[in-house]
Amino acid sequence: MRALQTWPRGLRLVFWCFVLGTLVGTGQLLYWTFATHEFSPHVTLQGGYAAIAFMLELCCLGAGLVGWRRTFALTALVASVVHVCVTSYFSLEMGAWVLQDALAGRFGFWTAPDLNMWIYHWNGLCILTNALIAFYICRYELHMFETA
Repeated sequence: MRALQTWPRGLRLVFWCFVLGTLVGTGQLLYWTFATHEFSPHVTLQGGYAAIAFMLELCCLGAGLVGWRRTFALTALVASVVHVCVTSYFSLEMGAWVLQDALAGRFGFWTAPDLNMWIYHWNGLCILTNALIAFYICRYELHMFETA
């Protein structure tokens, strides 16, 4: 944990975002395993994504706890890009549904009591957070956008 204290503040914030993400992912896996049976009798696409995402987050946490800054940055980048791509894919169908409601004049984005709308909000928050993490790592850790 000592090496983690020498990292820049932004990278430490990314590390703690992954700690929070791992806690949420643990709860998600437990819910999907015991309540919705996403893993039995066959693994669904969403259940497989949850398991892979959880493994990627554990790799990030392991590298962060050991203090391997470059490894943490690369695994965090991979995990964030996977999260953005897969969550966007899962949100496409829901986005079409939201667009149909908006065009029909039944658009209550913030006031909708519908659970699907709140899932759409959560997915948007996840996409935004992971996109910001990916940008931070590319810009400040891997120095991809420097013009010198």
